[in-house]
Amino acid sequence: MKGLFQLLGSIIVSPIVYFVGLAIFAGTMSGISAQSKGQYDAAVAEASVSSAAAEADAAAKAAETATTDIASDAAVAAASALEVTATTMFSDYQDNEIAADGKYKGKALLVSGTVDSISSDFMDKPVVQLTAKPFGFVQASDLPKDVAASLKKGQKVTLACTGNGEVIGFPAVSGCTVQ
Repeated sequence: MKGLFQLLGSIIVSPIVYFVGLAIFAGTMSGISAQSKGQYDAAVAEASVSSAAAEADAAAKAAETATTDIASDAAVAAASALEVTATTMFSDYQDNEIAADGKYKGKALLVSGTVDSISSDFMDKPVVQLTAKPFGFVQASDLPKDVAASLKKGQKVTLACTGNGEVIGFPAVSGCTVQ
């Protein structure tokens, strides 16, 4: 019976202690004078303005550097890209997928071939297939929609892409742009 009274006592006292603590905390917070709050707000506003200006300057410098870096990276990638036809790439994957992955996967490629189809994937992103042999193809993704829309079936193209391995038995490339 002694334990029951202790349990009931703690159940009754716990909320009271909680609300007393909450009242003390609220009283302390409301004790901040309007003057010190005003000084605090002014200091925060001044710091925000100066940090926003510094961030804007840093962002402008970073954007300028990034634009220069992207242009030079694209030029280097196009110059050092491995040139391959869609038929050769397809044949290499048919002969030995492991060796072909070592040769193409993750590498900058210039893939040339004839457009077999232009469609959308499950996320509504353009997918272009380049003909390779009578029944094969190389699947190219990540082309901008306006570029994919301008392509025609039977058109000969060269795509600058990154090798993406083999997907469902066919070579895949991604991050493509038309050269």
